[in-house]
Amino acid sequence: MPDDLTPAPVATPAPVVTPAPVATPAPVAVPAVRESAGRCELRVGVPAADGAGLALAVSEALTGERTPVGSWTRRGGARELTAPGVTARLTGGWDGPTLTLTRRAGRTGPELDGSLLARIAGPSGHGVDDEPWDAGRGGTAAASSFRVSDGSETTWYRAWRRLAELCGLPSWACAEVVAPGVLRTTGPRDPVLVHDHVGPPPMPPGWLLQSWSAHQEGLHHFFLRPGRGAPVPDVRSARPEERERAAALRRAWTALAARTAGGGPPPGAPSPVLPSFGDLRLP
Repeated sequence: MPDDLTPAPVATPAPVVTPAPVATPAPVAVPAVRESAGRCELRVGVPAADGAGLALAVSEALTGERTPVGSWTRRGGARELTAPGVTARLTGGWDGPTLTLTRRAGRTGPELDGSLLARIAGPSGHGVDDEPWDAGRGGTAAASSFRVSDGSETTWYRAWRRLAELCGLPSWACAEVVAPGVLRTTGPRDPVLVHDHVGPPPMPPGWLLQSWSAHQEGLHHFFLRPGRGAPVPDVRSARPEERERAAALRRAWTALAARTAGGGPPPGAPSPVLPSFGDLRLP
């Protein structure tokens, strides 16, 4: 009987499964800190002050010399003094002079802070209140209530972030001033809402804050100014046509901060009215 020479079947090797490539996660946009090309500006009213005396105090604080106002440069109805990094502008008024201090971008010079105003104001503050004052008085509460430190977020900061979300703004449209002239932003375009961590300096007695800008970029600037016992929220825009929207943003920001501090809206409280940004045609 012949041998069965039929070969045994050869096992077919299992197909090699090539693992699918793992998708590389998209990089997360990290806010980049860049130095502003803008400037810082502070404008204050000094009621009942003598313009000539104020000019001498300003020039001494900025240059170390007492330059009379007659030697300042005349520009329209104002007088200007140019010092290293800072320009001072004095205009007259029926209720007293107005002082505008502008710290130019990229220039070395004094910060527009309480210590500079203290040197200008002197012991009496060039105002109606003759009691001695502390340059740090009134400003500490605003700074501690608004600044983000050690990764923690304050009530006002969280409310600002929530407001941006409710308005439907993209991330690049929000930016933060982290120091005078330094803007933290995620995009190259001009931001819409700017959160100012710096805030204006405390005013000497009798002085009135008229405007403040720690950064010239951005459509609406959110900041806290020192108030009596508590910081006062403010929203400003350099564009006159944006004043109505800035007022609406301030009201909504204040309402959201109250909700954030209280853990939520009180029963029956109306939702804050949010302004529309459709006319800006944001991408």
